[in-house]
Amino acid sequence: MCSGCMRTVYPEDWVRFAAGSTSSVYHLACFSCVSCKRQLSTGEQYGVVNEAVYCLTHYNELLADPSEQSK
Repeated sequence: MCSGCMRTVYPEDWVRFAAGSTSSVYHLACFSCVSCKRQLSTGEQYGVVNEAVYCLTHYNELLADPSEQSK
């Protein structure tokens, strides 16, 4: 199951795995920042909080203001 859209991941689907976790699999299009909706590229730095993917800019903002995590 895709951690982004919660739909089934089929063997022919293009996917990405969140680094450090083999259980967090995302459809290629679902591997995008939850804040700005930008699809992340191979090799790009990102952060994951509660299986929500953030681009590096928004992840750093989240770390700077932890109260944003509850929104």
